[in-house]
Amino acid sequence: MTTQHTPGPWTVAASSNPRNGTKWRDIVSAGTEFCPSYVGEALERDAHLIAAAPELLELCQTVLIRLDVEHAERIAKGETSPHFICAALRDDLRAAIAKATGGAQ
Repeated sequence: MTTQHTPGPWTVAASSNPRNGTKWRDIVSAGTEFCPSYVGEALERDAHLIAAAPELLELCQTVLIRLDVEHAERIAKGETSPHFICAALRDDLRAAIAKATGGAQ
């Protein structure tokens, strides 16, 4: 899958701006070992969640693909009973992915 965002993994480091104080952290893309790239900064309480975003997005996309394959296999086997939980989960994942990527799924 192609990404429109700075690719992960992202890490959290001490703020590079001394005026921010100790509650702020830098979020840095690992890039290559010789060329990390600055992503942004956030309060420490938010920085770890933000840094996990690329992996969380990738996991959501992977789970959605697996659920779609499972659904297609069930349909191919002639199973017609509704799988409301699975369908709702797939819809929720599509919505979360669309929100994260700025587009429709």
